[in-house]
Amino acid sequence: QERPEGDRAARTIAPIAWSGDARWFAYARTFVDSQLFVIARDGGSEISIGEGWGALWHPTAARLVLFGAGYVRSPTLSLFDLATRTARVLVGGSAGDPPRRFTNAVWDPVGERIAFGEGDPFAMSVEISTVRADGSARTKVADASSVLQWSTDGSALFSWGWSTRSAQEFRVTNLLTGRVVARGCPRGSLTADPCP
Repeated sequence: QERPEGDRAARTIAPIAWSGDARWFAYARTFVDSQLFVIARDGGSEISIGEGWGALWHPTAARLVLFGAGYVRSPTLSLFDLATRTARVLVGGSAGDPPRRFTNAVWDPVGERIAFGEGDPFAMSVEISTVRADGSARTKVADASSVLQWSTDGSALFSWGWSTRSAQEFRVTNLLTGRVVARGCPRGSLTADPCP
């Protein structure tokens, strides 16, 4: 006998993250399309926040970046405001946009800028850009690994992953300056010097 639709969907809930104040929890239902929701820690009804495969809470406010929405149809990177229950597209969503995926969005420490990867998430390198929380000042930073981390003061954006020139060299790069700050070589520790 076929399980009820709701029961099948309930078995595919994937946790994503707690809000910074621990009042809200975001999760995805991924039975057919990936739909994102939040629910209060103290209970109550779930709130649908949109389509996508990932969400990232703002460092201090009840806002989330939704990424991956419309992967095949019209991909977007959006900002959802929990207070107003509205979403605003920051990047993408134009008719005719090619199939692509937004990957690994990260807020800067003060919640003013978002860094994200755009492209094939399984590729060695994707296009890394930053955009302000109001959707302005989108800036391509580099082609790099989509594993991203801001410095605690927001002055540097680091990417780490295998070099696109050599599968034997692991790099940590400040994408805002283009400077490789450390390299990992075969059978060696991290170093500032090129691999031999």
